[in-house]
Amino acid sequence: MTHPVVGWRILAPLLAETPVALNIVRSHHERFDGRGIPDRLAGTAIPLEARIAAAADSFDAMTSDRPYRPDGLSVEDAIKDLIRCSGTQFDPDVVVALVRASEAGRLTLVRRPTAPRGMPVVARVAPSSRQPI
Repeated sequence: MTHPVVGWRILAPLLAETPVALNIVRSHHERFDGRGIPDRLAGTAIPLEARIAAAADSFDAMTSDRPYRPDGLSVEDAIKDLIRCSGTQFDPDVVVALVRASEAGRLTLVRRPTAPRGMPVVARVAPSSRQPI
């Protein structure tokens, strides 16, 4: 799991004016309980944008079809997993925001046509309104 630091080093000269993006790249595998990588940051020491990206990336991974698991989880089951890991892997406030988005019907999975190699592709649909969650 060296990719957060490798990616950060590659992108640092290119994104020097965009520290938020660099924070996401470096810290998206940190855990709220401090057991993540690469810096073992905990709680609010992890940049907020990285805490959001970590939960969103996990949600996407859980609900996407994978070669080793052809059927992604339902939104409901993915939300249950996020809640189960709230406070350890994920920021509880970020999980609450994802739950509220789900309850408001703002997390939608759309199955698109099969990709050329026969792998199903899953897309996320952004909410039509730009209202805060």
